[in-house]
Amino acid sequence: MNIESHNMGAYNLHFIKTNKFKTISVDVNFYREIKEDEITKRNLLKMILLDSNNDYKTERELIIESERLYDIKISSGISRIGKFSDLSFQTKFLNEKYTEEDMNKESIIFFLSLIFNPCVKEGRFVNIDKQKNRLYQEINSLKDNKIKYSMLKLMEKIKDKPYSYNPYGKKEDLDDISGKELYEYYKKMIAECKIDIFISGDIENITDIVKENENIKNLHERDAKY
Repeated sequence: MNIESHNMGAYNLHFIKTNKFKTISVDVNFYREIKEDEITKRNLLKMILLDSNNDYKTERELIIESERLYDIKISSGISRIGKFSDLSFQTKFLNEKYTEEDMNKESIIFFLSLIFNPCVKEGRFVNIDKQKNRLYQEINSLKDNKIKYSMLKLMEKIKDKPYSYNPYGKKEDLDDISGKELYEYYKKMIAECKIDIFISGDIENITDIVKENENIKNLHERDAKY
């Protein structure tokens, strides 16, 4: 296994070269110092961005395209790394060596379009209520997990520290988030967050596909160091 890292100005690019797997993985991570009033928005974004975009506006269209790309897998998550919140998006797909020509490029374009080309109308996210309800249910269900809920209540006793905040967000914050407010936060995230992109697998010719992607090329310069 060979690992390389490069500071690209607007982001850090990491290659993990291995021929042990038939799949290729791409992870895009947005790091930002934890702020309590942003936690709910970040949790909502991880759902909204994988729900639709400007090219595939419905769940049905997304499913059809995912199947065409040999059942490409896409997921998102949020974790804490020290004082940072890591909002990450991951994809895993079959190397085109085992499918057909240009599938690597098409898979990466599809994945990055979900992150960087969201479904927006008149300066606001559309169809936001569905995901707000889903997040509301997730927050509400924490009480059913006794261990997780006990840990959350314990950490709340440590006031004004990032690890004392509920990492899933607050129901009262969720009620007030509008499609316009969330889109404004999304633009701020894209412009300001420290970004790491990880590419792993038998990645010959893959790195250039990522670097030359229009969404990646359009990222603004920023301090990519920690």
